[in-house]
Amino acid sequence: MKDYFISKLKDLFPDLKVTLRRARINKTRHKFVEEIMFMSLMVSAVITVVLFLFIESWLKINIIIYPIAFAVSFGIFVTYFVNIPQIYINKHDKEINQDIIFAGRFLAIELDSGIDLYDAMLNISRNFKFIGKYFREIVEAIDLGHSIENAIENAIIDSPSENFRLILYQIHNSLRTGSNVADAVDHIINNVVREQHIEIKMFGGKLNPVAMFYMIIAVIFPSIGLTMFMIMQAFVGINYGTIIIISMSIFILFVQLLFLSIIRSIRPSIEY
Repeated sequence: MKDYFISKLKDLFPDLKVTLRRARINKTRHKFVEEIMFMSLMVSAVITVVLFLFIESWLKINIIIYPIAFAVSFGIFVTYFVNIPQIYINKHDKEINQDIIFAGRFLAIELDSGIDLYDAMLNISRNFKFIGKYFREIVEAIDLGHSIENAIENAIIDSPSENFRLILYQIHNSLRTGSNVADAVDHIINNVVREQHIEIKMFGGKLNPVAMFYMIIAVIFPSIGLTMFMIMQAFVGINYGTIIIISMSIFILFVQLLFLSIIRSIRPSIEY
């Protein structure tokens, strides 16, 4: 029965194997699906029990609600847990994008100066913190006996970064056709730079409404709300000043952290 449900879940996510490889999660698709099923069952069971204990003490409702709540929460948590690898992929993508311009130009300069592709990739693996890990995997695969084309093909599949895949794809094509690798890398890097300039402009456009909502929710609303409360307190004579101030401080702190996380998430991962 368990294997049947695991098989059905695997069929729902056919690209999961590649996703796990790109997220650098060293688990088989079967093992990963088994784990997320177990975690989703446990969390859904806890939520259903808690709902039962709280709701039954206040209201008498049809018991059929609880299996429905369990099924809905199970579906929600399966969807959440199965998307965790994508979070890792996005993180790796941002890290690679911090190095990709400099590493690409470094590679083109090395090749133009007469250094062969293997040594150029080896030098990148030693000199760049994030993208160097992925070039090191290519170098290690070549050291284990794979051809350079085969090692790059596997790296294209495993790469979490679209820009890095484009660079590797151009290198692979140049090796197959015998064209100049440095020129191909230079062309792709120029395209990546243009895309990053567009991302910066889009970030500026996204930042304006975020800043406006921040001013309303974190500055104007607390200020006016606190002022109105103090005026009402003076007329009515209710002494809840300390509680309201502490609550408002917690709310403002929460909003500050929320907007910081939003800005961090939309900020392009570009280093110049």
